[in-house]
Amino acid sequence: MYNPGFATMTSAIDNQVQYNLDFDDGLVVASMQDLNITEIVSFDAHFDSISSISRIDPTLALEKLQVS
Repeated sequence: MYNPGFATMTSAIDNQVQYNLDFDDGLVVASMQDLNITEIVSFDAHFDSISSISRIDPTLALEKLQVS
């Protein structure tokens, strides 16, 4: 569990405006940046516009898990 601080919340609002996201997704991006996470498993294609994040389609993620 991650408890974002004030700076992360502020970054979330910045991300919301910069990438045209809702607050929840802006917070996800800000939290990922804080934790140095660069990949997200999501159906939400709006993450594709964020160069610091690689979105993995859940179907592909499941296929990778089954191969392993």
